[in-house]
Amino acid sequence: MKSLPIRIEVAFALVAAVVLLGVAIALRFNPLGSVDHHVLNWMLDHRSTGVTSVATTVTDLFAPLWTGMWTVLAAAILVVLDRTLIRAITLLGTVALAGAVCELIKLAVDRLRPPKFDQVASPELAMSFPSGHVTGAAALLIGLAVIATTTARSRTRWWAVAMAVVAASVVAFTRLYLGAHWFSDVAAATVLATAAVIAAPLLVALGVRLLEPHTSVRGHRLLATNPTASTKG
Repeated sequence: MKSLPIRIEVAFALVAAVVLLGVAIALRFNPLGSVDHHVLNWMLDHRSTGVTSVATTVTDLFAPLWTGMWTVLAAAILVVLDRTLIRAITLLGTVALAGAVCELIKLAVDRLRPPKFDQVASPELAMSFPSGHVTGAAALLIGLAVIATTTARSRTRWWAVAMAVVAASVVAFTRLYLGAHWFSDVAAATVLATAAVIAAPLLVALGVRLLEPHTSVRGHRLLATNPTASTKG
């Protein structure tokens, strides 16, 4: 039997780790419980009007609805640049995969949020684990950095991914700062997003290979893995 690609195995392992943590939380045996409370208390002790304003703006810009809009916009730009669909589909697939797995785990664990009197703005009560904000934002930002630099030099690619990780970390910080999530929520969300970034390109490539025998010549050009392929001929 042919073994799975190592990247898929890594992605499965990351998701499994999040699921196991979710099970532990649901059973009230959270190994990160002490860290969760220490981080929340630190955030409460270091709030200020200016930082709260910036954090609220950032977290609003990466709310699930806005993240979906940014994803569609970025995918549209990739289609225009490439004149093929493959990188756009990969980006959409990355964010959709991360979001779907996140929602399934949220429903299964149904964890309570931090106390509502510790939250800024309208309090959120349930389905805290993992953070949907952070899952979507990290999948979009890191996924776009990886996908948009597929033909770039290694150094350029590493810088793009590093900046995306920093941006995703800022979004994660805002969720902690505003008291909307526990630390373990955003940590699990980051791991899920990473798993999606690793797995989605392989899953999309597999789907394209399965479709190829049933695709027209124009379809082959639209699904070309080489962004310049559609300009040839």
